[in-house]
Amino acid sequence: MSFANAGTALGATPADARYPDRPIRFVVGFPPGGTADVLARAIGRELSDAWGQPVVLDNRPGAGSMIGSELVSKSPADGYTLLMVTSSHAVATAVSRNVTYHPVDSFTPVTLVAATPLALIGNLSAPAKSMRELITYAKANPGQLNFGSSGSGSATHLAGELLNTMAGIKLMHVPYRGGAPSMNELLGGQIQLLVISWPSAMPQIKAVRVTGLGITSVKRSAVLPEVPTFAESGVPGYEAVQWYAVLAPAGLPAAMAQKLNHEISRIVRLPKVSEFMTGLGAEPRTIGLVEFEAYLRSEVAKWSKVARQVSSVSR
Repeated sequence: MSFANAGTALGATPADARYPDRPIRFVVGFPPGGTADVLARAIGRELSDAWGQPVVLDNRPGAGSMIGSELVSKSPADGYTLLMVTSSHAVATAVSRNVTYHPVDSFTPVTLVAATPLALIGNLSAPAKSMRELITYAKANPGQLNFGSSGSGSATHLAGELLNTMAGIKLMHVPYRGGAPSMNELLGGQIQLLVISWPSAMPQIKAVRVTGLGITSVKRSAVLPEVPTFAESGVPGYEAVQWYAVLAPAGLPAAMAQKLNHEISRIVRLPKVSEFMTGLGAEPRTIGLVEFEAYLRSEVAKWSKVARQVSSVSR
């Protein structure tokens, strides 16, 4: 992507030119060990090596990552506080009455770094072994099948609701506090279906502990090509990805924003980093500042519309 319209160094101040000259705090609104945390650590290590300044991760989990986002939205726009977000950030204002920030206007969008598909998986006793069988069964038995997610208003929840809308079915939603507990419930037979990140689904599908019903990307995964996409399995036009991105507080000087965009994009394209991401089941993605802001706004509009259609998460 081009950085041509992303701001130039013409407006740089002497302080911008010295940036960074002290440690950077990298806030992650999730617990340690998850994909967002792992990606932030990988990028933070490379930034620290390149700039000679510590990049310190600050995990602030809670409220669907909104605690971390609120913290950063109120931090100084000096380049020393960054935020790793996922696509759940795009629906914050649609799923909570108490959000004190705007998902775009309260931040400086820096760049995308990666995207992972989601997966719909079923326990081995579920009455469907393919997406087409699932849709047929669900239409004949509305409300008889349930699906778990990592929480009300999460990307996995809304991906399931988008399937309901686009396929004309009614799967009942069962929220959990994260992907791990929902997977345990699926394996234990407490729920029939689960929408979860592709990296979390892959080991279970490979071990034949669950049925891989569909992947939410526009093309199949090279790692498990036998799992079809939603779009080719009776839901044309369906796409939902879990993306990961870096934000800073609103008002970050253009020169700093461009420097961060350029450096993080360079890091993502490093063979060792891109291979690491691919191993996690994530697709490395980089994008210019202007393009990323437009993408973020489009994601907010798309998922907020879905959220408003769901009574359990609408305002």
